[in-house]
Amino acid sequence: MKHKMSIKLRLTLWFTGFMALMAAVCLLLILVIGSRVSEDRALSLLDLSVRSDIENIHYADGRLTLEPELSFYENDIYKLIYNKSGAVLGGQTPPGFDISEPLENGVTRVLHKGGESFLVFDLFIPSGWEDGVWLRGISEYPDIEDTLGRSMTIFLIILPFIIISASVGGYFLIKRALLPIELVTKAAGSISEGRDLSRRINSSTVGDDEAGRLADAFDHMFERLERSFEAEKQFASDASHELRTPTAVIVAQCAYLDKYADELSDYKEGVEVIKRQAGRMSLLIDRLLDITRLDFGTKKLELSDTDVSELVGLICEEQDSGVRGIKLSADIAPNIHRLVDPYLFSRVVNNLLDNARKYGREGGHIWVSLSYYDGASDIKQENASSPVRLPLVSHLQAESSIAKAEGDNASQKKAVLTVRDDGIGMTEDELSKIWQRFYQANPSRSEGTGSGLGLSMVKQIVELHRGSITAESTYGEGSTFTVIF
Repeated sequence: MKHKMSIKLRLTLWFTGFMALMAAVCLLLILVIGSRVSEDRALSLLDLSVRSDIENIHYADGRLTLEPELSFYENDIYKLIYNKSGAVLGGQTPPGFDISEPLENGVTRVLHKGGESFLVFDLFIPSGWEDGVWLRGISEYPDIEDTLGRSMTIFLIILPFIIISASVGGYFLIKRALLPIELVTKAAGSISEGRDLSRRINSSTVGDDEAGRLADAFDHMFERLERSFEAEKQFASDASHELRTPTAVIVAQCAYLDKYADELSDYKEGVEVIKRQAGRMSLLIDRLLDITRLDFGTKKLELSDTDVSELVGLICEEQDSGVRGIKLSADIAPNIHRLVDPYLFSRVVNNLLDNARKYGREGGHIWVSLSYYDGASDIKQENASSPVRLPLVSHLQAESSIAKAEGDNASQKKAVLTVRDDGIGMTEDELSKIWQRFYQANPSRSEGTGSGLGLSMVKQIVELHRGSITAESTYGEGSTFTVIF
């Protein structure tokens, strides 16, 4: 397997290469700018020196008078004086310079003669209308190559030390910067190998910078995974337990029929038991599938503007069958419209009515009411219990769907649905657990049917609709479930 370079090494090599490139660019700029600056400086100095000597030269009536301050050689600059015809009147020239070079007034130029280079500046000093003299300044062209050669030698000597120092310093700086990430990686690997999701990286060990935020993100992820795995373990354990009982009954019934059944009535009785247990298993599997689809967002909300008053009224009419002598009374305000998924919302109402009937007393009563919610504080919230935890994808899908559908109606009034019974009620301990999956409040006191998934699914559906549900109960007197949406 091909070994890949570490990030530290790659960053160090990149940094070193970048430093070398920048050094080469800097050297090129020094050579170009240095030569230009040297030439411009020599030209400026020549121009200034010639112009400053104009006042030291006087020419009138064919007589040339020079002031004592005039020097024909000063600061490596040679000076010559010509008459109007171009004949030399006096001065000094550098070796190798041809004094017969044509004169050009006010022009600074470079002359190359016999391998020598000179800077020349000529200036005509008039006398009267037609006469005057020429003042020529000459300097040797600056030896830029020699100067730059020495500079380049020094630069090349120093450059390796600069690059090596920068590389070593950069490596240790990069190593120190990546150290927290290595700590995070080791901690995450240790958690993964040990399969211990309760462990945390702890951002205080890696600092408060980006690495610390990365550690916090990992800790939050492990916390969510731990909750999810624990919930899945509990879910699998409860599901297997719930399925084991009907499965055992079916197996035992089949064995009994195979060994002892002689009459047709025995077979009919056995088949009825098997059918009843199979129906229980089918209901449990259907509800497990529904919960899983809601959990993972595969079952999406199909929102529509629904007349909730009409929907609740129809469900109450269908369920008012007088089972066990229980009467159902409905007080429903008309024309309450909401953006809901009609199928899922009907599941909420049906499950609450089924729960009220299952735990209601013989010959008892169920009251259903639907009205607008004015925000009054008389609706208690203290028994809301712990919420059903939904995956983030479900919440996002629900929020997005409802927000998109509501549009400008986001400010509409809330509505409240209550389902109350005068049944056996629940204790405080039972009330705190009713939203848990597979929990049944003393199933021996009910009809003996159900899977303990109904209320969990109700809460899940209500929260997907951005609503809330609470429960109140008094042992021996009955229970009240309140949905605000």
